[in-house]
Amino acid sequence: MKQISTQRHQLAEGPFWSQSEQALYWVDIPACQVWRWHQESNEYQHWTLPKKVSAVFTTQSDRLLVALADSVAYLDKTTGELEHLCDLDTDIPGNRSNDAKCDPNGVLWLGTMDDAEENTSGRLWKITPEGKNSDARRRWYF
Repeated sequence: MKQISTQRHQLAEGPFWSQSEQALYWVDIPACQVWRWHQESNEYQHWTLPKKVSAVFTTQSDRLLVALADSVAYLDKTTGELEHLCDLDTDIPGNRSNDAKCDPNGVLWLGTMDDAEENTSGRLWKITPEGKNSDARRRWYF
């Protein structure tokens, strides 16, 4: 067992290993931060975003795919700028993104939740690489 970071986080979640970069990415949801640890250099980098962020993934470009509280966006690793991809749960203001995974076809499967953890208002979203999203509950029953 090896501790990767001595940095104290409020809520470190969503670790994602990038084989091509030999780097580990993760998020600190309440701190609105994306973190990266490069294994070979043992260097850390982080980006502070304007909203809570719950998941991060690498892409085929030099951008990251991030799940923000109310949307999905691309994060430019060099400039830190965000490019909006799609919105989430616009009809439920208290919701935020939660856990997410990409499938082999590049589809992002993302769950939302009540940020106050009081209501059962979460949804499961299917988001294509083109940014088209749909509430997965409309097609499948869980």
